[in-house]
Amino acid sequence: MSKTPKSEKHETPIKPVLIALALGTFVMVASGVGHRAAFDYLNGQVTARPLPPGTLAKVPMRIGDWQGVDVPLDEAVVKATDADDHLSRNYTDGATGERVWFYVSYGVRARDLMPHRPDVCYPLNGWILQTQQTVDLPPEQTGADVLRCRVLEFSKGGMNAGTAVVVNYYLVDGRSCPDESLLRSRAWRGSGSIDYMAQVQVVASAPQGDSAAKAREAAERFAAASVGDLREILAAAASPQSE
Repeated sequence: MSKTPKSEKHETPIKPVLIALALGTFVMVASGVGHRAAFDYLNGQVTARPLPPGTLAKVPMRIGDWQGVDVPLDEAVVKATDADDHLSRNYTDGATGERVWFYVSYGVRARDLMPHRPDVCYPLNGWILQTQQTVDLPPEQTGADVLRCRVLEFSKGGMNAGTAVVVNYYLVDGRSCPDESLLRSRAWRGSGSIDYMAQVQVVASAPQGDSAAKAREAAERFAAASVGDLREILAAAASPQSE
């Protein structure tokens, strides 16, 4: 029989990570005028189809053993990220009690997705990048492509001391990429419009003293479990037949 632990160890670490993303975004927007200007050449060169309203909300609340609950972001934070659509949820594994934060940002313009990266936002709010590596996660669906992503581990001291593990990737017309290189290559080649592009982050936290390996396993496991549904939903919404 499955157990659903209610321990605070699994429930409290997510909030500081949300705060880190929010404050990191504000700092970057306030101080990164030159950084943003560096991406202006992408505006109008690489664009995706606008999504019908509520597309990302169609991602299932239940994915395997994971049960989700929406975590609304402050409107000012959403505006700062320049997202055309976004999804913010916590998912809990009913069997283990592990929790992750699932964030998807959809952009019509490539330049709006590229600057908002974990290796930029988290250090701006005091998190220290410990490790990062590109990994290929095996697909859960038969015949599906591997999920190529970047796994970053951050640490932080103080009142909210602990570790945050972030699985970050981009989806561009069904292809996964661990960084913005696929978007950038489209711009260099003058590829013009594409069907869809989104940035995805799966975050798991561990309080100080807990194993970061356990948080990483949870983040990677959810990322592999959720990418199939996300691909199908975005592909269907961006299809010309859906217009």
